[in-house]
Amino acid sequence: MKITLLGTGSPPPSLERAGPSQILEIDGQRILVDCGPGTTYQLLKAGIHLAQVKQLFFTHHHMDHNVDFPHFLIASWGLGRRSLGVFGPRGTREWVEAFLRLYEEDIRQRMTLGRPEQGIFDIKFEELQNGSEFAGEGWKVKAIKARHSTLTLSYRFTSSGKSVVISGDTGYFEGFIPFAQGANLLVLECTLGKSVELPDDQVKENDLYKYYKKRRDPKVWQTLHEGYGHHTPEEAGLVASQAGVKKLVLTHISPFRDLEDMKKQAKKNFSGEVIIGEDLMAIEI
Repeated sequence: MKITLLGTGSPPPSLERAGPSQILEIDGQRILVDCGPGTTYQLLKAGIHLAQVKQLFFTHHHMDHNVDFPHFLIASWGLGRRSLGVFGPRGTREWVEAFLRLYEEDIRQRMTLGRPEQGIFDIKFEELQNGSEFAGEGWKVKAIKARHSTLTLSYRFTSSGKSVVISGDTGYFEGFIPFAQGANLLVLECTLGKSVELPDDQVKENDLYKYYKKRRDPKVWQTLHEGYGHHTPEEAGLVASQAGVKKLVLTHISPFRDLEDMKKQAKKNFSGEVIIGEDLMAIEI
């Protein structure tokens, strides 16, 4: 089993990090989890042929986790993909079908070039809920409801006795601990953390940084932490420790974060390996 972090960013656009997305490779199968901004290009950069991706799991439907789906859907179909299974929380089918209606004229025009309906209008759906399980060829996945501002699922993929847990967006909650227990790899969102301080001369030319300075207001932080549901590095380390996972990867990282400090804070609570996720990072499990 191998996982590649295609995108490790968060909603604000960044030239360093694409939107949240990762792909699992299990016995030649490619399983995509989330499809944030830039995912299609990141798949190409990772050396993965788009037509090889025939399973797609959505954790939830905030735009930073799904906005590249139309690009992936039409581009992979055009390159030869003839089947696709789409999984996600309640509302996933309605959301995908809305995009198919929106792009129907585009798709029909491309079909005049000889492309078949297979792989575009015959998507197989399965909407999952808390406790749902699904078995693929040589792998299985289990879902749990996460703690986030919209209906969100975390996933645990298992193959040949090894497992990887992908949290999606979530804040700390006790039910996640037994779900992730003993996983070989935990890919955990960690949106919150200490910010770097840019010199004044750089701040003047950086509107995105000025925007982030405003978000340091304690009330905004509290909303992101408690209202929306996101982890601090300390909490991420605590989750990894309590769940007894082998390795922790932090992802969903906001711009201008002090990455070394994030790692340091996570290691206060977790003695295992802590990795700051980077785009196109590949990890063998």
